[in-house]
Amino acid sequence: MEDRLFIILLIAVTLLLYFNSLFCGFVFDDVAAVVNNKDVQGETPITDLLYNDFWGTSMTKEGSHKSYRPFTVLTFRINYLIFGSAPWSYHLVNVLLHAVVCCLVYKLNKLLVKTCFDSKIPLVTKPAEKHHKKQNLNTSANTIPNVAEVEQNFIAKTATVLFLVHPIHVEAVTGVVGRAELLSTIFVVLSILCYAKFTVKHVVASFLFCSLAMASKEQGITVLAVFLVFDICLYHKLSLDDYCLLLVMYISSSKKVRYKSLLWRSFLVIMFGIFLLFMRFFAMGNNLPHFDIFDNPAASAEFPARHLTLNYLLPVNTWLLLNPSNLLCDWTMGTIPLITSFTDVRNIATIMFWFIFITLGVFSFFGNSPVSKLSSVAVAMIVFPFLPASNLLFTVGFVVAERILYIPSIGFTLLVAVGLHKLRKAVKWDKLVFSFLTILIVTHALKTVIRNFDWKDEQTLFKSALKVTKTNAKVWNNIGHTYEDKRNWTEALKYFRKAAEVQPDDLGALMNVGGMLEALDRPQEAENIYWQAKKLFPQPIAGKSYTARVVPKSLKLFMRLGNIIKTNKSRLHEVDKLYKEVIQMKETFVEAYINRGEILVLLKREKEALAMFETALQHTNNKSDIYYNMGVVHASLGNKTGAIEGYTLAIYHNQNHVKALYNSAVILQETRDKDLLRRAKIRIEHVIKLEPDNLLAQSLLGSIHMDLHEYKDAIKCWDDVLKVEPKQRISLFNKALLLSRIDSKSGTCLLAIKELLKYYPNHIKGLTLYGDVMLNVVKDVKEALAIFQRIIDLEPGNTQAKHNYCVALVEDGRLKEAENCLEEVSIAAPDEPHTKENLAIVRHRLALKEVHNQQAKEEGVFAKQQYVEHTVHKDNAEETHKVEVDEEIYIAKPVKRADETLTEQADKVVKNLRRMKTDQVMEQKLAQAKRAVEKLKQIKSKADEQTKDKCKTEDKTVEKFDLREKALKALDDLEAQL
Repeated sequence: MEDRLFIILLIAVTLLLYFNSLFCGFVFDDVAAVVNNKDVQGETPITDLLYNDFWGTSMTKEGSHKSYRPFTVLTFRINYLIFGSAPWSYHLVNVLLHAVVCCLVYKLNKLLVKTCFDSKIPLVTKPAEKHHKKQNLNTSANTIPNVAEVEQNFIAKTATVLFLVHPIHVEAVTGVVGRAELLSTIFVVLSILCYAKFTVKHVVASFLFCSLAMASKEQGITVLAVFLVFDICLYHKLSLDDYCLLLVMYISSSKKVRYKSLLWRSFLVIMFGIFLLFMRFFAMGNNLPHFDIFDNPAASAEFPARHLTLNYLLPVNTWLLLNPSNLLCDWTMGTIPLITSFTDVRNIATIMFWFIFITLGVFSFFGNSPVSKLSSVAVAMIVFPFLPASNLLFTVGFVVAERILYIPSIGFTLLVAVGLHKLRKAVKWDKLVFSFLTILIVTHALKTVIRNFDWKDEQTLFKSALKVTKTNAKVWNNIGHTYEDKRNWTEALKYFRKAAEVQPDDLGALMNVGGMLEALDRPQEAENIYWQAKKLFPQPIAGKSYTARVVPKSLKLFMRLGNIIKTNKSRLHEVDKLYKEVIQMKETFVEAYINRGEILVLLKREKEALAMFETALQHTNNKSDIYYNMGVVHASLGNKTGAIEGYTLAIYHNQNHVKALYNSAVILQETRDKDLLRRAKIRIEHVIKLEPDNLLAQSLLGSIHMDLHEYKDAIKCWDDVLKVEPKQRISLFNKALLLSRIDSKSGTCLLAIKELLKYYPNHIKGLTLYGDVMLNVVKDVKEALAIFQRIIDLEPGNTQAKHNYCVALVEDGRLKEAENCLEEVSIAAPDEPHTKENLAIVRHRLALKEVHNQQAKEEGVFAKQQYVEHTVHKDNAEETHKVEVDEEIYIAKPVKRADETLTEQADKVVKNLRRMKTDQVMEQKLAQAKRAVEKLKQIKSKADEQTKDKCKTEDKTVEKFDLREKALKALDDLEAQL
């Protein structure tokens, strides 16, 4: 009953101490590990957890930190599945896990204390004495009397309460990524509790829990070493020299040695540990991680700075456990300056630490008292879990991290509890000890609650760090990022400049300064900063070869510098050279290939650009954007087949690639083929589903509806766009164009055109459309002439507008002006057949007019002037409705022909003229008419030749049909993918 009440109290106090942590958000590493981790968000298959690191990066990638914690990531994923991205839910789970840890630590402390003072297994004498007396290891008469249960409870409960309230745990509990420590600790304690029962099934269970501890965080494997210490020193009460003697005796004569089960368990533990290490190294891709020099400056320093500094970190960590008053979220960079000299006063702390540690180790592992046996397990719980993070065996990515002291603090608080127990017995003054203990617990508890407030958000967290250190550039940078996230560029720039001042060789700080200068629209200053930062890269030495490791994120400096320079088109070659330099530094840097490809496109070196994109495909699994860029290049070359292929592959690798879907829909829509139009419709509807506010996509959908003769749907699409953006030019024009085709005589058409011209009074195609309607529908020739003249004034080289103006002159009866006008257009556009036809018609009309006038003179009767219906010139209707990304291209209508062919009409005029006695003017008209006839015959001859060529190719129709069917089938497969 007492234990149950104590456990309930532990849970209640835990919830009380960490209640305010529920109001904290995602801070620091939480963002990368949880918020931006695709493995957590469920965007990747759950099996990817077995191949990716803690941050969602493949373990085989060079940039991976090799932190393999799939079980921890799985709990984050479940957390997200149930509660989404609500920060409080992640913090609540952490608090509950800490409560579970405290309860298990209490069970563990009780087990250790009870096992220590258990009199069933005697303490043995010194191995030398046993060897001298030739006594069996299990026959010593020295036994220890049982310690009172009250005293055992005091040690277990004191150690547990100290563990519960210790402020060093705030980072592990309140920081969401600290869940790795919490889960690993749970499985570590469970594995010890199972192993302590020494049955086969419990030993197997302990190995299973050890594996889960390691799958939660790497240091979980160290519990195997604790198994050995517990089994040898605490349970069997052997010192290390006893155990060594036992091994020698077993090797020499295994039949005479007892404790064979201990030796076999030791062998199994060691073999299992080797197996886990092998599997861990295999999961890392047989490579150790690489870290930035600023993450752990001492690790890359030379002797003696490296050795002196790394040894000094041991007393620093010990002091954090003894006096957790100056807690810091980030101890990297310049927080702890390197010790470069043996005369540095900080070396005294290192010497004192090693003296105390060695003394404690000798007492614990070679002593025979109950306290030494208990201390041996406590020391093992401190040393072995901390060893992987100590930088003594291998380099890690941090200097000091408070969360890695979570498991070691179990052993530390147990040592403190044992010390207080010895103090009680020594001074015989319980009140003094309990008063000290009460003050310690209360102050630690208050410190824990207060420290939780620092983790409320990133700004409060990093500003609290400035109270501890002002020499850590990373802290200044992180505060700057908090202002950057709030778009407070000026304030962010101040902190980034301070970071660069504190650490002048910090490339990241200079890049941050440059980024803020860009945001403040100060590109020249930003460029100067980037050039300054570029000098920090390793420089080649003449005559020497060397290999320098460059962090990929640092290479983004070249990308930023290139983005600034390329705004000046005259410096594109300079940008190309910059990107080539990056590729030489790191051949697998995909972004450099992509950026260089874009520059080569601007330099009109499209084939080289495609080669760059092809190379980039070899170095990445994220191929969609690269294929999209290849599609853009093909489109710029006019190769629509290649463009469709690039866009299709982009969609294949990313079914939600909006740009590829949109651009491919544009090309498919341009074909006017009904099957392809339906596919374009499917794609653009998918775009609208992904981006409901994409007005360009909605406008294009309207154009597709128009091509499919779904006019009401087309009008609705454009009306929906115009409700959101009344000035959207594409929709305004397309709506006016469609209304001019289906209902040009209604006032709705003119209203749509006037609405377009209200916002865009100089819209050339809109003015052309307006002139066409005024000339052919409204029959307002004067207004049409004014509109076409306005277009000519805006674009003097617009031959289409000039031609339409000429036709309007014909409609106005000004044939001579129309003839002169058409002659000018014919000179400006000699290859335009409609102009020459219309010119022939006008001359025909003039000739007829002259004939009628001559007949009237001879007969005394004036012929009545005939009116000829004229229309504005327009190319083939099927070819003119062409919607590109910007807007539909409009061309005027062709002139209508009479029932007789032009040749027949011209010949008739010639015959009439020959029958008449004409003056010199009539002879000129006749010559002009003859030339028109000859020109028309030439045109007819070319048309006949084209017809013959067309007939010759009819035999290939079947082959073309098969190719078309194959293309349609390929597109069907694509639509199935979508």
